[in-house]
Amino acid sequence: MAKVLNMLTLAGSLLALAACSSNSIDTSCAPAGAVTPICDIQMPEDLAALPNEGGLLIAEYGDMGHIPGFLSWYQPGPDARHVRLADTASIDIGAGREPWGDPACAVPDKLSPHGIHLSQRDGSLQLLVVNHSSREHVLFYEVDLAPDGVQPPTLAWRGCVEFPEDAVLNDVAALPGGGFAVTHMYQREGELAAQFKSFLGINKGHVWRWDPDSGTHIIPNSSARMPNGIEV
Repeated sequence: MAKVLNMLTLAGSLLALAACSSNSIDTSCAPAGAVTPICDIQMPEDLAALPNEGGLLIAEYGDMGHIPGFLSWYQPGPDARHVRLADTASIDIGAGREPWGDPACAVPDKLSPHGIHLSQRDGSLQLLVVNHSSREHVLFYEVDLAPDGVQPPTLAWRGCVEFPEDAVLNDVAALPGGGFAVTHMYQREGELAAQFKSFLGINKGHVWRWDPDSGTHIIPNSSARMPNGIEV
């Protein structure tokens, strides 16, 4: 009985949250006391700090692909700058750069980034990006820093890995050998229904692992309710 009551309480809470009006959310960008917001950055889902105080890479979320998303750069300070580096998934790969992802992966139809992870790879900077389009992908970019350390970096497309149709990914972390681990929140269905079932433990998620040699598989014992962030 207690379990049923808890489920009913949770269901009521979720319905109440769903019914909340967007008018109750403060969407202004005005300072509040000593806190000064950084404006004009669309739904910043994740951040990665570049080396040598080179600024931040930002995943500007595209609401699961419903609106255009961006990968951008922000340099804080008195002369703060915000530059959007990409608004589509594919950027010219550049001469002499081989794909890092699955050779069979086609370029996604839109850019809607979620979790990102920056790491060193054979003397280069690798940026992994969870992307929501008609299918779920993890994207590979090589980050080229500006020589003067003042100008924004550039991104070079290095490929992608596609996931099954029922996947809903969240965050990613690089692994040795060119692979990665990525969280799968729940099986794809209606968003509210999926989140409700996940809270109840009915629609569980897990962690995928991808390696260049062995491909994609679910990491054993990684089942969890709506797994979100991940680190290695």
